[in-house]
Amino acid sequence: MRPERILELSERLTTVAGDKIREIATVNRSAKMLAINALIEAARAGEAGRGFAIVADAFKSISLEIDGVAAALESEVSADLKELSVIGGAIMAQMRGQRLADLALNAIDIIDRNLYERTCDVRWWATDSAIVDCVATGGEAQARLASERLGVILDA
Repeated sequence: MRPERILELSERLTTVAGDKIREIATVNRSAKMLAINALIEAARAGEAGRGFAIVADAFKSISLEIDGVAAALESEVSADLKELSVIGGAIMAQMRGQRLADLALNAIDIIDRNLYERTCDVRWWATDSAIVDCVATGGEAQARLASERLGVILDA
């Protein structure tokens, strides 16, 4: 599972929630218009439309409640999704930082290991009798022997 998925899901939920809340508002506007038209028709019908006017008025009240619920949903979901995005971003930044720190520590370990190996080589050269004799006497035969020993040491 990819940690970036947290941010992708957060963005997707933000989009979906916003779209659905706008759809609710659109449908609710149509319902309000229908209620207003029903009230007008009930008024035209006079006494015969009085019962229908009560139903249309109740429908209008329900529509206002839907507006309130949609607004509350939008503010709560929006705040939570923003917080989720912030938390997801912080997690990703921390993970990237940890990854970079791990890479740096690994590089330091490799450098340290290489330096240790080179110091071992230098100690080996310094204690090899052929090399010590070559440095001490400077003779051609000693230099050949020292060269051969260095070849063996470097091959190892």
